[in-house]
Amino acid sequence: GNILDNDLGDLLKSQQQLDFGALKETTLPKSCMQCNVLAGCRGECPKHRFMKTSDGKTGLNYLCKSYKKFFNHVSPYLKAMAQLLRDGRPVIDIMNAKFYYRSQSLIKYE
Repeated sequence: GNILDNDLGDLLKSQQQLDFGALKETTLPKSCMQCNVLAGCRGECPKHRFMKTSDGKTGLNYLCKSYKKFFNHVSPYLKAMAQLLRDGRPVIDIMNAKFYYRSQSLIKYE
C-alpha cells in the first residue's frame, strides 16, 4: 500500500501486512528459535537474513553475533530496571544504584 493513498490503520490491518508479520516468525532458522536473545531481536528484518547458520541453513541475520553480544550485555540491566519498577522505584535510579552479580544477573541495589 501507499500511505498517501490509503489510511495507515487500514494498511496495518491488511492481509498482506498480517502475512508479512507471520512470515517473520515462521521463516526463522531453528537456531534462532532456540536462541536466548530471540525475545530481543525477533530475528530482525527478513531482508537482513542472508547469512547461513552453523549447520548451513539460510536465514540468519547478518548482525546476529552483534545482537547476541548486545542483548547478553544489557540483559542484567534490563532485569534490574524491571525490578526497580516492581519495587515502585523510577528506572532512572539504576544510574545511582550499586548492583552486584549473581548467576550473570544484577540482583541487588542500594
